[in-house]
Amino acid sequence: MNLLVATLDRAGIARGSVRLWSAHYKSGEHICGPDTCKLMSARADGTQWTPRARGISLDQSLLHDDFFGKETTNSTGGTVIPVTYQPVTRQLPVLQQGVSDTNLPHRYVRRLQAILNYVYGYTCTVDGEYGPKTSNAVKVLQTRYDLIADGICGEKTWEKVVGG
Repeated sequence: MNLLVATLDRAGIARGSVRLWSAHYKSGEHICGPDTCKLMSARADGTQWTPRARGISLDQSLLHDDFFGKETTNSTGGTVIPVTYQPVTRQLPVLQQGVSDTNLPHRYVRRLQAILNYVYGYTCTVDGEYGPKTSNAVKVLQTRYDLIADGICGEKTWEKVVGG
C-alpha cells in the first residue's frame, strides 16, 4: 500500500481523490494506518479485518464515515477526513417493495436477492426488482432475527443480511 500511495503521488493523483481499502486480518477491528496497526504510512479509508463475521465465512470491513461521500475542507483549505468509523451496512440504501436496480447504483437489489437465496435458502428471483417474493423473504429473515417484520431492508436488516 505504501508503494501504491507513492506511485499515486508521483503520478500527480491527489490522495483525497482515491479510496484505499486494505485487508488486514488477525489484528482485530481497525482501519489500517500509522495510528493503528502501523503497517501503512498513509491511513486507509477502509479495512477488511476478518474473514469470518458472526460465525460464518463472510468478510467484515470497517470504513471511514466519508467513504462513499465527499470530503470537506477546513478554513485553511486543507482536506478533512473524519476519524469516526461506521460499519459498511450504514452506507447501504434502504430497499423496499417497488424499488428497482434501474434507479440504483451497484445492483443493490440483485445483491440482496442473491444473498437471500444463496446464504439463507430463500427463492427470490434475482432480477433487481424488489417485489413481493423479495419482500416476503426479508420479512422471514427479520422475524428470524427478532426485527420488525416490515419487509423493508434498512440498516438493522442489512446488518443481519450480511452478518447473519
